[in-house]
Amino acid sequence: MRGSIWVALTLTIQAPGYLSYREGQGRAVVLNDSGVQAKGAVAAGDDDAVMETLLGHFPDTVCLQAATGGSLRRIGGHFRADNSTGSNYTGPYWTILAFSPSPRKGLAAGKALQQELFIAIDEATGFIAEVRTVVNTGPASRTVQQVNQTQFSNWFQQGDQWFPGKITRLESGKQTLSFQVQQAAVGTAAAVSAFIP
Repeated sequence: MRGSIWVALTLTIQAPGYLSYREGQGRAVVLNDSGVQAKGAVAAGDDDAVMETLLGHFPDTVCLQAATGGSLRRIGGHFRADNSTGSNYTGPYWTILAFSPSPRKGLAAGKALQQELFIAIDEATGFIAEVRTVVNTGPASRTVQQVNQTQFSNWFQQGDQWFPGKITRLESGKQTLSFQVQQAAVGTAAAVSAFIP
């Protein structure tokens, strides 16, 4: 969902960091060896949000990045999902990791796959619950820090694989994207043509 419009989309993610995001036969955003390419009209910044949320923050991609380089550090465990300190908390507890990826040719620092991430792992399920980035926005004289969060919930099993059933993006606490996963599958490598807009 962008704003308040529901759209059907197909998302293909393939190691080592290829992405194909397609809204029917219209809008498409892909990441391939040539970088990010898009087809179809879109508001400024939307492609960056899609790339960050559905590629840079996606659990499979985060794990692949960590396995192939970069710096991974455990911040600590048993963090609450909110800022409460009372004894009546019933929400999840998280283990938090910080990750800095290795540089990747053709990708700019601060963009998807080239961002420092905070990764929250749900201690009860072992699944990634949330990925956060902190970015500076605005002119240099009035720089503001913005927190972008991608939340993964409603995990489900299909075959012997687990997938997030809901993906939600928040920018400084405000929801900007929401995806309900209807079907997911793991398959063989897609043809190069799948990553051309």
